[in-house]
Amino acid sequence: MSHNPEICIRLATEEDLDAIEMIVQQVVKEMNAVGNQQWDEEYPLRPNFQVDVDNGELWVAENMNDEGHVLGMAALTEEQSIEYKDCGWDITIPAIVMHRAAVAPFAQGQGISQLFFAKQDEISRERGYNLVRVDTN
Repeated sequence: MSHNPEICIRLATEEDLDAIEMIVQQVVKEMNAVGNQQWDEEYPLRPNFQVDVDNGELWVAENMNDEGHVLGMAALTEEQSIEYKDCGWDITIPAIVMHRAAVAPFAQGQGISQLFFAKQDEISRERGYNLVRVDTN
């Protein structure tokens, strides 16, 4: 993994939604090609990301040297699904949970996921939480 100091993590805005949709389309195609059916043409969609933006919970990675080109995104929320109980998690304990995370295929391997995990840890500490979770397949 190489760390690229020109990549920053910031809150997403409505202006990022087109780029996010494009990344999701690329990632869905790659996921489905290797048999991962977690995402498809029905999820996640722009309205999911719009809610995340409206709630101030969607973060994007952007390349500061490329006119702010969006490289990936992750929703960092307090949302804990009831299904988490099935894997033994106590959902009454507050946590920051990573949802709807993806990195553009051309940008993978640059340490972007690690930047999202670092942001998740930072938010958790700011809120006084001792727990982070990742909801992924």
